[in-house]
Amino acid sequence: MLYIDIGNSYAKVLNMGQVECIPIDQFNFDHFFLKQEVIWVSNVNHSMVLPKFDNLKEAVVANKYKSLINGYQDFTELGIDRWLSLIATYEKFPNNSCLVMDIGSAVTIDLLDKKGVHIGGQIAPGLNKLNETFDKFSSSFIETDTPVLGDSTAIAWSCGIKNMIISYINSSIEEIKKSYQFDRLIITGGGYKTIKRYISHHHIYEEHLVLDGLQLNAKYMG
Repeated sequence: MLYIDIGNSYAKVLNMGQVECIPIDQFNFDHFFLKQEVIWVSNVNHSMVLPKFDNLKEAVVANKYKSLINGYQDFTELGIDRWLSLIATYEKFPNNSCLVMDIGSAVTIDLLDKKGVHIGGQIAPGLNKLNETFDKFSSSFIETDTPVLGDSTAIAWSCGIKNMIISYINSSIEEIKKSYQFDRLIITGGGYKTIKRYISHHHIYEEHLVLDGLQLNAKYMG
């Protein structure tokens, strides 16, 4: 069985216990579909049209997984990546209240209580989306470590948007702590490595949380 997590920037393919990360503009379904009996897919990339193969199964959001409850008023509005991350967190950290953060094209935050009830979440633009907000600077972003102040437009722009993301992440965690208790902070997403040393809260990094949830959901669905 093959599992594919299609994001906005990359597709992650899990095959025989090995994960391959492929830039989305280089990803080709045909390379995989000829070799597998069943393929489970999670897709948040609206420009990616899934082929109509008999062996393809697309994961969809539900209002419930075992005793895990989707907390949205309309459960279908929750992104499939967030739902699968919640499933993985629910299984990996049972009887723990967890704040789940995905740092990718968007930054998403979801709170799961000890009983498996999804309380709700937040969504904000990620580094790449912020970088695209001004055409004049969008090609100047530097992903490597930057100083507090830049001595060129490229470095100054990178400092600014990186600090926006870091400030948002740290302040959001603090604000949520004022209203809710949680045992663990779980972080995933491709943008984590760029800013990990600036996150001022103890956390657990789960590199493939969506893929983990995809596997669990596939097993549950049969």
